[in-house]
Amino acid sequence: PSEIQSLLAQYPNFAKWNDYAFITANADSTMKTVSAVEILKEVKGNIDDHYVYGDSYGKIEVKENPSDVTDKKATAEFRLTVRNSSAKDTVINEVRIMDLLPNTDDGRGSEWRMTYESLDSITLVKTDADGRETSEEIPADKLTQYYTTSSGSNKAELEKELMGQPDNFTNWKEKQPDDSSSITGIAFVIKDLGMAKDDKLIFKYTADLDPEILFNDSKLEECYYKYAVNSFGLSYFYGDAHQQYSFLLQSNPVQVTLVPKTVEVGGKVWLDDNDNGIQDDNGGSDYRNQLEKDIWSSYIDSVRLTTIEGLNRNQTSTDTIGTINEN
Repeated sequence: PSEIQSLLAQYPNFAKWNDYAFITANADSTMKTVSAVEILKEVKGNIDDHYVYGDSYGKIEVKENPSDVTDKKATAEFRLTVRNSSAKDTVINEVRIMDLLPNTDDGRGSEWRMTYESLDSITLVKTDADGRETSEEIPADKLTQYYTTSSGSNKAELEKELMGQPDNFTNWKEKQPDDSSSITGIAFVIKDLGMAKDDKLIFKYTADLDPEILFNDSKLEECYYKYAVNSFGLSYFYGDAHQQYSFLLQSNPVQVTLVPKTVEVGGKVWLDDNDNGIQDDNGGSDYRNQLEKDIWSSYIDSVRLTTIEGLNRNQTSTDTIGTINEN
């Protein structure tokens, strides 16, 4: 009806909507487009063995470098997957990803902050007509990475800027700040992508616990079993003969929890086979070997027994089953 046409004409984007979408006459109005993507955010903590999302959460703990007590990390790896799931053979030409790191001021419910560590990989997974997949790294000439130090409360402004022209970016910078802990968000712009139907784009990057927490025992204790929440935003462009279209989507959130460092309990058992009260070589090796086998078979999942023979503690070797023998 002309009334609807007049109403929709008030919106500047209606003219381009009219080229590729329609509103059905059903009671529940639905908009359909010729292009669609699926996006998924996952996380794997430094003590996890696989990625998780949804109701599951990643787990991280503080790990120290044995040779340098000042070298501590509590990292999580985030994986972002974008799949071209369009019903038609629509090719996505450009993708823009925005990922704000977990922060207490970004409105997502984080109870502690994470900082940017490194970009691990960006891979395009191509799918041929037979469903076979091949992977290729995104070349540097197609990728531009940006950083921001703006507050997470400026999320709407950061999203709006990323949708515009890179020459006009003010909050996003190509140069990485010297202090990586000041980075609050990262963004990627990939052009000339050629992402066809069923192709996937996979981002992996690592984030670390805020150093202000990492090196402060009292703050660490306050953060144990609390959560950091993360998600990402996606803008993608596809073209036709006349112009390009863009959509802005939000991913699912993922959670990471900080757990206390695993406690290791150990000690020494002395078997005084000849009952003389002296730690000497009393000929009890057969008995010790049998005892080790008994304990190993009973507690194989929770106990690791170390056999120490002799009194000289200056030399250490490891045998084929992992038992440490000191001579």
